[in-house]
Amino acid sequence: MEAALRISRDISVIMLVIEYLILGAIPLLVLLKITQGMRRLLPLVRPALRRFHQQLCLVLGAIERGVLAMRKPFVWGATVRQRIARFAGRS
Repeated sequence: MEAALRISRDISVIMLVIEYLILGAIPLLVLLKITQGMRRLLPLVRPALRRFHQQLCLVLGAIERGVLAMRKPFVWGATVRQRIARFAGRS
């Protein structure tokens, strides 16, 4: 009877170790498949991302030019006021 308990204990320990190894390997396999899929997807996505980046740079350039155009009269007015104040201070 005692020998049967030892054998069943050993078998259950072996089964737990096998279960632990399988459950530990599943996330690794999933991660491997995800990275392989991303490697296949990257060449397909890269040209689209480049086009998107180019369009974004064009939009940002237009926004910067618009901001500079809106700011220009205010900068000009401030510099004229400073010049007048300097000129009036010298006289």
